[in-house]
Amino acid sequence: MLGKGIEIRKRYANRKDGEIMIFTEHCQKSIELFGEDGAEYHKWLDQYSAKIGYNHRYILHNKEGIEVAVQLFGERARKHLEQHIKDDYGREAIPSVIDLRDPSEIY
Repeated sequence: MLGKGIEIRKRYANRKDGEIMIFTEHCQKSIELFGEDGAEYHKWLDQYSAKIGYNHRYILHNKEGIEVAVQLFGERARKHLEQHIKDDYGREAIPSVIDLRDPSEIY
């Protein structure tokens, strides 16, 4: 399993700087890592994307957003959302709402 995870991370790590993952890529990665697409979780996390674009990340792409999702969907959602956020920010650390006050610390 560890080898598979490393292979998957390498594939997605080859993305160009600033290139974002789209919904279907988040779902595909969830299938590869967790055996299910987690579509409802990914849709929920990105629900404001169409309205405010890139800045939608400031609303739910954080530790507190994950906790809200766990209350809504159950603990099963956590791993999908954590991976989604890590992929979107391109780093392993998941920011808190406080961290997002200074986006230069995240990117």
